[in-house]
Amino acid sequence: MQVKTLLVICVALLMGMSACQKSEFSPSIPYIEPADLRVGTYKGMFQECGPVVCYDKDTTFQITKENSKYYLVFGTHKDEIEYSYPVAKEFSAVEFYPLDSLGINTGCMFTGYYRNDSAFVIFSNGWGVYNNNLLSGKKQ
Repeated sequence: MQVKTLLVICVALLMGMSACQKSEFSPSIPYIEPADLRVGTYKGMFQECGPVVCYDKDTTFQITKENSKYYLVFGTHKDEIEYSYPVAKEFSAVEFYPLDSLGINTGCMFTGYYRNDSAFVIFSNGWGVYNNNLLSGKKQ
């Protein structure tokens, strides 16, 4: 008698399980460009080094996106940047400056990189500052 009862319970469970159709749920996760995650306001410092001494100044700067282009906005400067893909952890200025009088050799105005939630920008002489100046900040 116990075997028949157990058999009936098992059949009822199987019928109940087959009656409940599992619907597959696949959440649609939108794709986010890695560079879009870098857009925002950064608070940190600008280290300005002259021929003899360096100064640290508290500052803020922004990474913005306009018409599918990215920009570094710092003070009165608004310079277009391009990212190294696929993860957009490094970037450089789109604008170049001549390294020689013929303009054959050119240099990048600045380069930068990200580490966690912080951005670091290293400027060249072509940007109008002494070499080895550093802009750094943490995303707010």
